[in-house]
Amino acid sequence: MKSLFDFDAERSPRQLRLYGWQEDDVQFVVRRDGALVAHDMGLGKTLIALKTIERVRGPALVVLPKSMIGQWVKQLKLWTPHLTYSIREFDRSVDVNIVNYEFLLRKFQPFIIPWGIIVVDEAQRIKNRETKIARILRFLGSSRRLALTGTPIENSEDDLKSIMEFLNVPAEGNMIRRRTSDYLDLPAVVVERVESNLDSVAVKIYKEILSGLVHEVLGETFEVTNVLAKLTYLRQCCNGIPTLKGENRGTSPKCVEVVRVAMEIVAAGNKAIIFSEFRRMAEMVSENLRERGVRIAMLTGVTKDHEAEKESDWDVMICTKTGELGHDLQRANYVLNIDLPYNPARVMQRIGRAQRNGQTKSVVVVNFVVPGTVEERILEILYEKRQVWYREIDTGISMNRDLIRQIVQGET
Repeated sequence: MKSLFDFDAERSPRQLRLYGWQEDDVQFVVRRDGALVAHDMGLGKTLIALKTIERVRGPALVVLPKSMIGQWVKQLKLWTPHLTYSIREFDRSVDVNIVNYEFLLRKFQPFIIPWGIIVVDEAQRIKNRETKIARILRFLGSSRRLALTGTPIENSEDDLKSIMEFLNVPAEGNMIRRRTSDYLDLPAVVVERVESNLDSVAVKIYKEILSGLVHEVLGETFEVTNVLAKLTYLRQCCNGIPTLKGENRGTSPKCVEVVRVAMEIVAAGNKAIIFSEFRRMAEMVSENLRERGVRIAMLTGVTKDHEAEKESDWDVMICTKTGELGHDLQRANYVLNIDLPYNPARVMQRIGRAQRNGQTKSVVVVNFVVPGTVEERILEILYEKRQVWYREIDTGISMNRDLIRQIVQGET
């Protein structure tokens, strides 16, 4: 039986096929000089963009948040492996130039390349037409333009007007929007990955801890409990410096991404369950969402279960390990894993909170990962490659030393 973590990356590109409606969407975009794809998360906006790029002439410029570069590259290699690409440069000789918003702001030069198509991902970043990045994108020359966002209107209809001004076409007849609830041919569970980066302070702390940890595990034997404690510290570092300090206020790069995704989900009329191993991180995300007017319920070891469950009007339920068991939360169809436990069975339990009798929608699972860290190695070793299944190692007693070495050293 295939698991929930048998990702598309394990399949040959020849086995990959667009859904019929995704092919329709590609044709919709290709036939227009400007188009807005405003689908719910999990319906393949990136895939539609890549297949559009594949079919149009001229080099493509893709502008997106820095944290999304890695995911775009992975999807490009999977779905359009014949396309050449560059990252953070303007190279006419390649098919796809992938740059983040900040890079474009710094390096912008007028008429540098006549683009075949400009793709703007997370297009709500240009909802204010007066910002410099919005003006630059309008100024760039291209034959076609494509905008991707799950939240074309965040505050007012002016948000949409700014995006359509970049596209240089009216919204009517040039915008397509699909909801997860409309597509019963979707898999029961759709898995997405969202990446974020460490800030400069976190990078320094992370490297210092990791250096000592690598030296420790290189020995023939080591104390498993002690190493797991340091791994936990590294994982907290990935969540953000405020959590290391025992604070539940402030923010971090990962917190920003979690809040962004949650806001997109809520704006589309969906509900989400957010899980974290760490109460401080759960509280920090909660504070940031409450400040933005999102209706929150908390299910942690501090809150009483009945107090959380009686909050019937929540948009986002935020849970620690307490929320993994014994709660029916099928009103939500998004499960956001801020961090992943060592035991994949626990993630299955998390997903099971939403994927129960009464669930009428596909469940979208979003895993937040800091690339190049122990988080990514945990995801690859314990989940994607499934070397360990259903192993309870919370106490550290049954944690295999070779497995620990793989996580710490990045060996596979």
